[in-house]
Amino acid sequence: EKQIAEKERLEKEKLPEILKLEIANTNKGGSLINSYGGMIYSRDTKYLKPRISYKAYNSRQYKFDIKWIKPDGTLRYGDSSPAGYSQSRYYALNKGYGVLELDGWGNDIKGHWKAGNYAIEIWCNGVLLIRKNFDIFKKEKIKSSEKIMEILV
Repeated sequence: EKQIAEKERLEKEKLPEILKLEIANTNKGGSLINSYGGMIYSRDTKYLKPRISYKAYNSRQYKFDIKWIKPDGTLRYGDSSPAGYSQSRYYALNKGYGVLELDGWGNDIKGHWKAGNYAIEIWCNGVLLIRKNFDIFKKEKIKSSEKIMEILV
């Protein structure tokens, strides 16, 4: 009986699994500039918004601590960032499989994120659930004559 109670306690504490993590570039209100999983160009960047596909073992609130890591390996943070993380928030997950959009991180000024290879980490209760590297690309302005040549070729 004691073992059953301990097993139930561990199941209740079991953290969700993140099966997939995609990032979109959005405006402050969350409307898409670049779709989830699509190419993100530096000059268009504002807020990067993660979306997760998950498997939760019970329905409850989980606190996700998120690290946005710059190409040089340092942490992106702001005035309201919790110690050691970029952002933190509680999210309600339903038992089973689901998809959830997390809060975006960035600024309303276009070009906020410079080109380079970044990483995002999602932590819960001090445990790293997922780390994903992603690229932000430099997009050069194309002269109209070059664009016409691209179409003709």
